[in-house]
Amino acid sequence: MLDLLSTEQYLNPTLIVLELCQMITQGLWNTDSPLLQLPHFTRTIAEDFKKKGVEGIFDLVEMEDDDRKELLKRFNQTELKDIARVCNLYPNVEITHEIKEEEIYQGKDMTLTVKVEREDIEDEDLDEEEKANKPIPTPYAHSPRYNAPKVESWFLVVGDKPRNNLLTVKRFAMSKLLMAFDLTFTAPKKPGDYTYKLYLMSDSYVGCDFEATFNFTVLPRSKDDSEDEESESESR
Repeated sequence: MLDLLSTEQYLNPTLIVLELCQMITQGLWNTDSPLLQLPHFTRTIAEDFKKKGVEGIFDLVEMEDDDRKELLKRFNQTELKDIARVCNLYPNVEITHEIKEEEIYQGKDMTLTVKVEREDIEDEDLDEEEKANKPIPTPYAHSPRYNAPKVESWFLVVGDKPRNNLLTVKRFAMSKLLMAFDLTFTAPKKPGDYTYKLYLMSDSYVGCDFEATFNFTVLPRSKDDSEDEESESESR
């Protein structure tokens, strides 16, 4: 389904199918609490946590130690170890992006450079180059409701949301602490100001997706450029 939709350049259905991948892997609906991905959590417990302002796994991890201990006191030591193990597996990624070209011309290729970093407390003092060269083990998702081992994969998607237009999609698995990608796509055919979306979507976990907006201006091509392109077209 992803191959078909990306070929047809449909953005919104592509995002829906990626959410479907998450639901299949975790055995949850996208309306369920992300906390249900943790062992020993029930819908009742997740609802209790929500009332205390804890709706996702990041909310739980980022709490003050004393507050978290108080909230988790209903679990025994064995259960707490299981919960901590899965929290440590749950991906915490940061993403930065930058348009490569200083000037973008109508109908020409443009490139968005994207860096994806998986945070690791043990390696937080490494510089960017060291992180880019630091291999990590193949990450397998915690997915007890899935009937086979599941490698944790990610999708970078660039799209024009109002027009439901998918510009490019890149699938990858984190093999280094920091990975960089050049996402190349065709600029709009009409000059003007544009706003596109960048999505980082997991195919394995609910609640850890990323979305950002980037703006750019498309300039008109010079008359000489247009005439050269027409000549090349005719010669073919």
